[in-house]
Amino acid sequence: MASPSSGDAPAGADAPRGPSSPVSVPAALIAERYADYLRDESRYGPGRADALYFPTTEEQVAEILSRAQAQGTPVTVAGARTGLVGGAVPEGGSVLAMERLNRFLGLRRDPTTGYWLLRLQPGVSLAYLRTCLENKNLPGLPPEEMAGFRADPQPYFYAPDPTETGAQLGGTVATNASGARGYKYGPTREHVRALRVVLPTGEILALRRGQLRADAGAQVHLPLGTRKLALVLPHYTMPAVKNAAGFYCHPEMDPIDLFIGSEGTLGVITEVEIQLVPRPESFLSGLAFFPAEEAALAFVRAARTAADVDPCSLEFLDHPSLQLLSTYRQEVTSVTYPPFPLGSRAAVFFEQGLAGRRAPEEVLAAWETLLREHASSLDQTWAGLDLTTLARLRAIRHALPEAANLIIARAKLTCPAIYKVSTDLAVPDAALETMFRAYQDTYRAFRLDYLIYGHISQNHLH
Repeated sequence: MASPSSGDAPAGADAPRGPSSPVSVPAALIAERYADYLRDESRYGPGRADALYFPTTEEQVAEILSRAQAQGTPVTVAGARTGLVGGAVPEGGSVLAMERLNRFLGLRRDPTTGYWLLRLQPGVSLAYLRTCLENKNLPGLPPEEMAGFRADPQPYFYAPDPTETGAQLGGTVATNASGARGYKYGPTREHVRALRVVLPTGEILALRRGQLRADAGAQVHLPLGTRKLALVLPHYTMPAVKNAAGFYCHPEMDPIDLFIGSEGTLGVITEVEIQLVPRPESFLSGLAFFPAEEAALAFVRAARTAADVDPCSLEFLDHPSLQLLSTYRQEVTSVTYPPFPLGSRAAVFFEQGLAGRRAPEEVLAAWETLLREHASSLDQTWAGLDLTTLARLRAIRHALPEAANLIIARAKLTCPAIYKVSTDLAVPDAALETMFRAYQDTYRAFRLDYLIYGHISQNHLH
């Protein structure tokens, strides 16, 4: 978990030469003592790097990038390295580790919405941010800024919830991360109000949503100190599905959206202002088990259109996923969930925020009706209204990629060349079943072991 730190140099690192000099690690020590910075969760690599930097200020980031630009040296930006596609694995050049840019910088009310806006550095982890917001304790902010936030009876939270809660905020902005609750609350893009970005030249760009728009020719002029950068924005058509890859484009778009989801290719994020939204009083959560995958798919389709339920997330587990989780439960002593109901061949995790005038019993009854219409029931569902139940059920869903990673790690012992690189697709609603069957047919035709699981609410299965 990232948290405010003293900024002490890691053992073996060069001591800072002055307030503007970043902590750096000599090339000879990187592979020996800092090997974690040469890989990510894909286990691709290991990579190689000639320098490793731990900047603590925006000015240090600018210094590193401008020097690399002048020398033609590649720079790999490293956050928590929770990605699964090798994006944080360096192939030479410098690694820019952002974990020490982890301070809270400011808090204010949005005069338009009344919601709170929090300004912070990119190295803060989502888990740490969540804990701070739950406790209404944001270290380092002045008492006058915190007073109104603590006095507000309405609890607030940061809605995006990628699977990896250890991810750092900057990485989630750079990838426009979404997660299970993206179905209701949208991706990271919809919660970012302002950015500061260091460009490869070392120049610093400050963007606030709503201040700039592209003109009819898809051009925008970005303020860079005493000059303006003329930028021609993309002009292709974005697919009408959940999409987190590629440069965002839209007619007359706000240029801040070009940097959100740009994967660090356009610059390094050094500051983010996020919008906090009202948190529901509590959550109804359930893990429903079904006798067939077809029944689970039909349940999902009904839940997305039913008038009397309002899911904020729907997560799918196919039969091989349940089988792997059952094995994982027996092998890993820290795993504590009970055996799945007999005859379970698929499961759906669902979640709905509880607020307003509807009684929890009324919401629960609506889900019970929906379950019974699709060959399940509350008797075949692990459910609860408290945060403890929610945490336990989410942990089961999150245990699945951990179990898959364990398989890869074991295979790597006998075949070091094996690594895991994940990629997945999202399709329109009408193509969900077609995609699901295409996955199954392909894996079976090649006699491959497989798992199909994930964000089925937006037809984004892994």
